Amino acid sequence: MSLNPETPVTLELSPIFKYPSWKYPSVYSHDYTPKKMEQVPDSTHRMMKEYHHPHMYQRNAQPIDWVESNEPIQSDNRIVIDFEGFIDSVPFEGGKAESFPLQIGSGRMIPGFEDCLIGKKVGESFDINLRFPADYHAENLKNKSAVFHVKVNKVEVKVLAERSA
Repeated sequence: MSLNPETPVTLELSPIFKYPSWKYPSVYSHDYTPKKMEQVPDSTHRMMKEYHHPHMYQRNAQPIDWVESNEPIQSDNRIVIDFEGFIDSVPFEGGKAESFPLQIGSGRMIPGFEDCLIGKKVGESFDINLRFPADYHAENLKNKSAVFHVKVNKVEVKVLAERSA
């Protein structure tokens, strides 16, 4: 095929692939107008980092202290308890601890255990009646009813630490 410079050539091109609509929106929509992106302030970036990864950004985080309290246990308190668990009035292996530290809301105990601690005070002794879940990791405890004798030794609450200049 030869081209004659005096005769115009018209070519109709068809794409061999579709352009990604997110990169070339005008291919798919004629009324597309790009949105102007807003700049996020550095302070917002810092706050997001501190919220999502507080252990990595302690320098900028508000320091927290734990202070002993005589107030009733609330969600997010740190406590120290003694407990012993019994099934059919017999203690079971792994069901006893002394001076056991626990942060309320951490989910370290079987379901319902931490909820039963809410409202209790330092020095109180009481029983908690619960059932181990069917998917519990210890085969011999699955679906078993247990009684836990519990004593609250210490309650700590969060307070904002004073910053030194």
